[in-house]
Amino acid sequence: MATTTRQDQAQRLEAIRGLADRFRGRAAAHDREASFPVENFAELREAGLLTLTMPEEDGGRGLWWGDRYREYYQLLEELARIDCSTAQLLQVHCHATGYMSRHATPE
Repeated sequence: MATTTRQDQAQRLEAIRGLADRFRGRAAAHDREASFPVENFAELREAGLLTLTMPEEDGGRGLWWGDRYREYYQLLEELARIDCSTAQLLQVHCHATGYMSRHATPE
């Protein structure tokens, strides 16, 4: 399992911070309307943050496995400071993709 460098993590944290103003601007409306933040997830995808827990050999970042929990939760914590609903949804997405990418069979 590869080790994430501090530079990699710093870039991911900076990507999250770069989304802050737009996410904060939409958060109240999504909360009020109980709507899914489609725009946020499109931006998370563009920033490469939807594959955090997928194995690196499958194009993911390999976080949340082995000794890489801290980096993963640091990213979620940073996002939760900006938009806690989107952070929770990202966590659910990442747990599902992480499990499926490691335990699913071709069948």
